This record gives sequence, C-alpha cells and structure tokens, in this order.
Amino acid sequence: MWYQKGLRIITALLSFFAVWICAYTTVVLGSYLLLSEGGHIRLSEKMSWLAPGMGIIYALLVFYLDYSGRASRRFLRINSAVVLIIVVVTAGFYFFNWVDSIYGVTPQSAAENIYDGMWHEKELQDYRFIEELSTLDESGNLRYVSYRVVDVNNLTQARVSVARYGWFWWTLASSRGVEPPEVGLKRAKELVVNSWSRDTGVSILREIISDHPGTPEAMEADRIITEMGY
Repeated sequence: MWYQKGLRIITALLSFFAVWICAYTTVVLGSYLLLSEGGHIRLSEKMSWLAPGMGIIYALLVFYLDYSGRASRRFLRINSAVVLIIVVVTAGFYFFNWVDSIYGVTPQSAAENIYDGMWHEKELQDYRFIEELSTLDESGNLRYVSYRVVDVNNLTQARVSVARYGWFWWTLASSRGVEPPEVGLKRAKELVVNSWSRDTGVSILREIISDHPGTPEAMEADRIITEMGY
C-alpha cells in the first residue's frame, strides 16, 4: 500500500537524522573531553562527513529490512520510537536555542535589548546608541552593525555589536563594558613603562582613543602612542 511505502521512507529518513545526530554528538563531545584541541578539531571536521555517511548506511539498512520483511515488528516499533524521540528532542533544542538568540527585529532594538540585559538597573532613555560600523552582504543587505553606547555626559559606557539572524531578526555578535577613560589611562601609563607589558598598555590606549573620541584622555592616549612610535 502507498501509505506503507510512505511510512518506510519516513522511518528511513528519521533513522538517517537520528544516527547522524548521535554519531556526530558522541564523537565530538568525546574528543573534546579526551583529546587535545587540535585532535578535537581534526576529528570534528572528519565527523562532519562521516556522521551523515553512517546515517545513510543505517537508513538504507532499515529500509531494506522493512521492505524485504526481514525485520520484526518489535524492531521496527522500537527503532521508530527511538529515532523519533531523538529527532524531536534535537529539533526542539535547536528551535528554543534559536529563539533564545533573537534580540530584536532591527539592529538598534537588538542592541538596546542586549544592553538592557547587561545592566538591568540602567534606564535606556538615558543613553544614546551611536552607530559606528555597518557591514553589507553581497546582496547589499545589512549584515552587521556596531554601536557605541554613550550616557548623558557623552561618555562611552559599552560597545554592542549585532548580526543579522535569519531574514527578519538580529542577534548578539559581541558586547563589552567600557571603563571610564581616566581609569583606563592610568592603567595604561603603568603598563607602558615596562617592556613586558608595553603592548598591553598600548592596546588599552588605542581602546581609549576608539571608545572616548574627543576627550582629553583620548588626546593624551594619542600623544603617548605617537611619542612611543607606535
């Protein structure tokens, strides 16, 4: 009957995805716990094509045993139940993880929600989100936007970057708090005097210039970098 053929195909497809998921997850997690980082990466790359191959072989085997009548009904029922549970649980996990990663339908709304999550006690109306960087994809659609969050005193409090997530949504790309410029400048001056920490100090000075443009601290940081020949 046609519905029996349809059930065989559906069972085979579910078996394919279930074995793919189980094989890939088991080996990748095991390699992460037992192998070095390099070995884990190499094995993960191999499993990206080995796991689907294992799924295809198992799916064809299940389809053949079912079609030829060599598989017992008990085996078919257990196999169908197990692979269905694996696929449904995995699909549910990825769906909720995907939904949880959505922060807004526009770049700025996403950035505001992310910043609000970073500091719940701060009122968003007291801050401005200044767009500093945006990237387009090959089709000319906006893909990435970076904001500098400034307070009523025009001091930068944080940096938030968002990336397009699907067709209509935006998700977190990166975020970090920004320390007051005078604190960063003091720390940088202490670091640049030593050769072993000079590069770290210069990096902090460059962050001050980028995070607090136009401030006396940014101009002082620029002067120090220039005098050091960086």
